[in-house]
Amino acid sequence: MDLKKSINRLIVSGFVFAVIFVSPLYCTAEEAASQRIFAEIKPQLRKDFTIDTTGHSLGGAVAVILAMYLDVNHYAIGQVVTFGK
Repeated sequence: MDLKKSINRLIVSGFVFAVIFVSPLYCTAEEAASQRIFAEIKPQLRKDFTIDTTGHSLGGAVAVILAMYLDVNHYAIGQVVTFGK
């Protein structure tokens, strides 16, 4: 038995388990809201437009995470403005 291959399988298996089963348990309300907003607006987005996001308080956190989703998906991000405590 090749110990290196076994360890690699164990690491990959553990990573897949964490992504599928553990990650959703740690998903914040802000991240869940950002995912839903991104899914809703994605069909209307154009990559040749610059997108600004803004929010107050909890909405500010959503605006930041939403901007990260947009950036990862190669949309042009303008300003991300948050305000409030």
